Amino acid sequence: MFHRRFLLDLIVITTIIGGCSTPERRAMSLAHHHGLSPVLLRGTVFQHRAFWAARGAPDLLILFIDGDGSPWTHGGRRIAPDPTPRVPLALELAARTPASVLYLGRPCYLETTRPAECSEQLWTSQRYSNDVVASMSAAASAFVSEHHFKRVVLVGYSGGGTLAVLMARALPGISGVVTISTCASARFSTSRSTSRRSAPSAMRSPTSEVRRSTVYEVTP
Repeated sequence: MFHRRFLLDLIVITTIIGGCSTPERRAMSLAHHHGLSPVLLRGTVFQHRAFWAARGAPDLLILFIDGDGSPWTHGGRRIAPDPTPRVPLALELAARTPASVLYLGRPCYLETTRPAECSEQLWTSQRYSNDVVASMSAAASAFVSEHHFKRVVLVGYSGGGTLAVLMARALPGISGVVTISTCASARFSTSRSTSRRSAPSAMRSPTSEVRRSTVYEVTP
C-alpha cells in the first residue's frame, strides 16, 4: 500500500513539473539532449536566441527557421504574451540532421523575459516585416562569415518558410531553400537558375507536415 501511494505521489509531482515547463525550457532541453549549443546572435535591431552544432562537411550549414509558433490564444481572439512554439518542429529537424546546423530564433521568441524592443506586432501583423527579415538576415550572415561556411541551405517550417524565402537573397553562399508546409506567396528570385525536387533524405521526417515540402536548389 505504501509503495502504491508513493508511486502515485511521484506521478503527480512529475506531472506538475512537466506542466510548469515553459516552451523555452523545452527547447533548451531538446537542443541539449541532441548536442546543440545555445548562442545569442545580434541582428540589426533584435537579438536572436539560437542553437547550433558543427557536424559533417566543414563548409556546409543547414539553417533552420521555425513556424509562427503560438502567437494567439483563446481561439485567435487574444495575442499571446509568448509566441515561442510549443512543439518546435524545425528544432527537432535540426537535431536529427547529420550536418552542421543553426536553429535561428525569430525576434522575441525563446525569451524568458521580453526584451524592451519587443512588441506584440512582431509575432502578429509584422512577423514578416522588413525589420524582422533584415535582423534575421544580419544575424545569420554574421554567423556564416564567422564560421567560414561556403554553402548554406535554408529550411523553414510553416511561417518560417516564408522568412527563409525572404532572407535567401540577402545571405551569402545560399545553395538552396527548403520550405515545409508553407503557404507563402513570396518567390525566391535571384539571377541564378532554380529547380524543384523532393526533399533530400537528411530533411525528411515521419511527420505528415514534413512530407509536404518543396526544395529550391540554386545552381551557379
